[in-house]
Amino acid sequence: MGLFGNLFKEKVDWSENELKALLSVLAYTANIDGKVDQEEKDLMSVISAKTPGFKPTDWEKFAEEVHAIPAETHLEVLKNMHKDKRAYLVGTVALMGSIDGDLDDDELTFFSNLQNMMEVKS
Repeated sequence: MGLFGNLFKEKVDWSENELKALLSVLAYTANIDGKVDQEEKDLMSVISAKTPGFKPTDWEKFAEEVHAIPAETHLEVLKNMHKDKRAYLVGTVALMGSIDGDLDDDELTFFSNLQNMMEVKS
């Protein structure tokens, strides 16, 4: 991102498409090890509720819409967010990957690749 890359981007409130992309990545992260634990479901609910910005009126319909969008579209949305939101994304993915007490190699690899893709330093 250049010097002015974030100048006109919203850095706090998440748009509908950004929230969809965030939840898509979190759901993917939760399922990397082949099972979604209750702690991961609970964390996704908390992140959904606490992330500032857009909130759907029908979460079930919203979840269906999230899964209907191709991963490439979600990643493009995420890459074009403000750097503060990209850092929040990477942090929540790290939390999701470790919430069940077992950060396996696949989760660690995904986290590292996402961190690089989002240009977020540790």
